[in-house]
Amino acid sequence: MLLASIASISLLVGGIGIMKHHAVSVTNGPVRSVAQGRGAKRRDILSQFLIEAVVIGMLEGLAGILLGWGASALVSKVAGWPRK
Repeated sequence: MLLASIASISLLVGGIGIMKHHAVSVTNGPVRSVAQGRGAKRRDILSQFLIEAVVIGMLEGLAGILLGWGASALVSKVAGWPRK
């Protein structure tokens, strides 16, 4: 139950981070100038956001896995637990 609650909070924080990144890229980034009538279609902008969200999510997930693996290895080494 504790692990599920921590994972839920992590997913929520990660989702908020991705949403914040997209909001900034729309308001200040090159997408805004393209979206203001210089030829970008709605489908192009949505596909860009989808690709960015997938790439950012995968990189954050990979970083989380690597950090979790490293932290568990460090704790098991410090505590003297046998590794399997």
